[in-house]
Amino acid sequence: MTQKESGSGMPMRRVIAILVTIGALYGFFIYALDLINEYQSILKDLNKNALGPEQLAGVLGTQGDYFGGLLNPFLAFFSLIALLYTIYLQTNELSLTRKEMEKTTKFNEDQALELRKQVEAAERAAELQANVSRQQQFDTTFSTLLAEHGRVLNEISKDNDACAVLNGVEMKLSIFGAREQIHQCQMLCKYYRVLYQLLKYIARNHPENTHRRFDREYLSLRPSDDEKVYSSLVRSMIPHDVLKGLAANSAWTDRADSEYCEYILLIERYAMLEHLHMENALKKGGKGIAFLSLETGATFVYRSEAFGTNTSLSFVIESWLEGFRTSHTSSSFDRYFSSVPLVYYESSVIAGVIGSKEFSDYKERVSSLGIK
Repeated sequence: MTQKESGSGMPMRRVIAILVTIGALYGFFIYALDLINEYQSILKDLNKNALGPEQLAGVLGTQGDYFGGLLNPFLAFFSLIALLYTIYLQTNELSLTRKEMEKTTKFNEDQALELRKQVEAAERAAELQANVSRQQQFDTTFSTLLAEHGRVLNEISKDNDACAVLNGVEMKLSIFGAREQIHQCQMLCKYYRVLYQLLKYIARNHPENTHRRFDREYLSLRPSDDEKVYSSLVRSMIPHDVLKGLAANSAWTDRADSEYCEYILLIERYAMLEHLHMENALKKGGKGIAFLSLETGATFVYRSEAFGTNTSLSFVIESWLEGFRTSHTSSSFDRYFSSVPLVYYESSVIAGVIGSKEFSDYKERVSSLGIK
């Protein structure tokens, strides 16, 4: 049996304690009756013998000491039992109190944990709602700007000056010459400003850009896939002649001191020149570098990120490197840079070509032949 309540509803230890107490009281009661009977018997004998007061007092005192000597152990025993029972009750009460305190502590901890979970869930829900709200606001504004971009782009086709400038760009005008003509055309300047604001909005206000950063360090970072979805949509709307104009519009090799630095970084961040046809960077016949073409000029200004996965650029670079590998005579490359200062952005595509092993080996071969 355990301390749990039995079928009668009373703990077993309490039943045993009651039985022991009843037995002890019963024994004491029997002893007291026996003692009273003996005392009465003594009194009868004393009356028969006609003892005097002093003799009677001596007999009674002896009997009282005997009675007290027997009674005191019983009283001491019951006092000890009462003390032990009191201690037991106090210990049991402390144990119950401790258990209640443990339960209360655990309940409070569970309640605090549950409250913390509720707070975290509320924060997640609020953050999710805020993200949804930011996304909806971003999409709404982006749609408005995209519609404005489409409207201005449509106006270009109806503007004679803009069409004339773009036709000049298409006629293999150098990138720096094309830039000057574009900056003199109000319609094209308006369009490229609208395009800049649209790309700037994507970079600065995309929901993942929680701190609304638009510094040059941030623009040099790689965008997320979701962010590129929006820029790719914009890029898909730009005709090829306007795309060539975009490459020329921001053509500054000294970008750090240029007001177009952020524009250049946006073009590179979103690979805006990924669909630019680069075949004009090769001379007729596919050999040699067409230095005066706009496409070649773009390699002097932009990093490879601006061209993304442009397969025509890969073909052009491989053709250039193959020319360096097989040439044993001074090429147009040397003749061009002997008369024109070598000016290009230090991390541009052409910088990678000039720093290639193929170009270094080519220069050594030409130098060993004494060709200048």
